[in-house]
Amino acid sequence: ARLQEHEVRLQGIRTKLDGQETYLSASCDRSRQDWEARFRQLRQTSQDLSSEHVVLSDRLHSLTRWADEIDQLVGDLRRWQEQFALCDGAEVFFDPGGGMPPASEPRASEATAGPLGADVPEASGISSGVP
Repeated sequence: ARLQEHEVRLQGIRTKLDGQETYLSASCDRSRQDWEARFRQLRQTSQDLSSEHVVLSDRLHSLTRWADEIDQLVGDLRRWQEQFALCDGAEVFFDPGGGMPPASEPRASEATAGPLGADVPEASGISSGVP
């Protein structure tokens, strides 16, 4: 009789352990699937950010080149204007501070000047638009 009771208890314990083992196995599977999904999402996000970084880096490089070209054009215009002022005795239009002379009556050089920009040398290889 006692042996029979122990057999019944052992059978109950085995059944309980089997249920816990099944639960643990299913839990491990769900956890693994969840982590795999998170890693896939993280990898995709990393790839997307990397691609965006390349695009933004190219755009920054392009804008930097454009800004350098504009700086070169402004320098060329200032040199041209200084030469024009020295030849004609006119005021300097671009001053080092970046300001403009006050508006007043037209200068003598303006009355005899041709179309605006007719004397300006072409800047070779420099585009005028923003990239």
